[in-house]
Amino acid sequence: MRKYKFSYDADNDALFIYHPRSRSKGGVECGQMIIDFNNKKEFVGIQLIGASGIIKDLLGEKQSVDEVLSNLIDCRISEQRRGNMLLLRIVLSSKKKEIAPVLLIPSILESSPALAFA
Repeated sequence: MRKYKFSYDADNDALFIYHPRSRSKGGVECGQMIIDFNNKKEFVGIQLIGASGIIKDLLGEKQSVDEVLSNLIDCRISEQRRGNMLLLRIVLSSKKKEIAPVLLIPSILESSPALAFA
């Protein structure tokens, strides 16, 4: 698991998680998520707009998501490639609690076969 920096804006319920030594060269928008990649097409960050709702939905229960987001002290992410998909396990920690939502998102390593004929 790699350690990531983070910024949470409670007023807008927006969470930005980014690798401190990487720069985004482009992003893929998936609903209320923007997944950032560098020039080597490697994952470098993610933005969650409406973060508490997204995380509550991913966890399938109403854990203390709001409390964790407003008191974040650590963020780690593990990633696994699954073909044209990227599996992200995001571990968000506060002093009292840790939550770990899992995302399966499109990757940009391969071109989409559907777009090959467009």
